[in-house]
Amino acid sequence: MRNCLVLTFVLAVMGAAQGSAIAYTEPESVRPVSWSLNSIDGRHKLTFGITTGYCVGKPKPQIDHVGRVWHRKSVVITVFVRFPKVHFGKNEGCGDVGLGMSKQIKFGHSIAHRALYDGSSAPPQRRKLHR
Repeated sequence: MRNCLVLTFVLAVMGAAQGSAIAYTEPESVRPVSWSLNSIDGRHKLTFGITTGYCVGKPKPQIDHVGRVWHRKSVVITVFVRFPKVHFGKNEGCGDVGLGMSKQIKFGHSIAHRALYDGSSAPPQRRKLHR
C-alpha cells in the first residue's frame, strides 16, 4: 500500500521552533497518531486519513505501519507515523506546514458489522463515517 499526499496547507508562517541560539537535532521516532475514517470500501477495506505537520525544507513524516487488535464486535486500529531525524542549525526556525495523508487498508476479516476504534489514545476513541 502506498501513502498518498492528499492535502497540504499552511498552518503558520513560523512554527513553535522560532530559532535557537544553539544547533540541535530531533531524533527519528515512530509514534501513534489520531486518524479519521474517510470511507469504508466494501466488507474488507477502509480508507483513513491523518493530519500532521512538518518543517518546510525538512524530511516529511510517513505512515510507517498500522496495528490491528480484533475483538468480537470491534477492531482497534492504531496508525504509526515515522517522523524522520531533523537537524536545525543555529538560529534556524521551523516553517510549520500541515501535511495530510490517506491510506487504504485491507483486512482478512470482514469489518462490515464491527465498531472501529482509534488506538492512538487511551481509551481508544470510536471512529464513524461523517456524511
